[in-house]
Amino acid sequence: MRTLLLADPHRLVLESLQRVLERRFAVVGAIESGPELLANALALRPEAIVCDLSLPELDAFHLLRRIRHAGVSSRFVALCSHAQISVAAEALRAGAAAYVLKQDSLDVLLAALDAVLRGHLFVTPQLPGDILALLLQAPAASGNGAPRLSPRQRQVLRLVGEGKTMKQAAAAIGISIRTAETYKYDLMRRLGLRSSAEMVQYAIRLGLVALPPLAALGTENGAR
Repeated sequence: MRTLLLADPHRLVLESLQRVLERRFAVVGAIESGPELLANALALRPEAIVCDLSLPELDAFHLLRRIRHAGVSSRFVALCSHAQISVAAEALRAGAAAYVLKQDSLDVLLAALDAVLRGHLFVTPQLPGDILALLLQAPAASGNGAPRLSPRQRQVLRLVGEGKTMKQAAAAIGISIRTAETYKYDLMRRLGLRSSAEMVQYAIRLGLVALPPLAALGTENGAR
């Protein structure tokens, strides 16, 4: 079974999530605060994390960036109580792979988990259709046009854009994980990108990878 870590500040919600999701996933932890989530994410490295954005004691976006910078490749599903485009955009830019509302149905949450575990992005169908343009908009390249990238740099950018971990990317092109990570962070520095999510957006804009399937972006039922 795929491993899953849950985090929510409300014990009743947390227990309900655990009871429902453990039918399909191996729930390795149920956490109520930011510091606990950080510690458990680093120790357990689950395949996916379902996390309320209002966890106490640590800002959720800062927490997500710390988890990413620590090399944890868990796919992050952000839960929120309000449908706000700006919050959804910030969550994905911080490295989340999905944005789901607490008022969404269980089927939507399960669809989000299925999508992110297959390497796709997912956005609640309760947000309007123009959310796609905002969430997939990469930062503009500085200077005159996009920086020139070497074939190897483009390979790494494409693999990150496809949702590959650094271990998978290294194996795909026959280099060490450390070398792949060096390429990744050099690309982030050169392109002015702040997270893996922004690298995905940039790779899409360059045409190195195809857009995620529309269903995985929450447009199948309800995007307007």
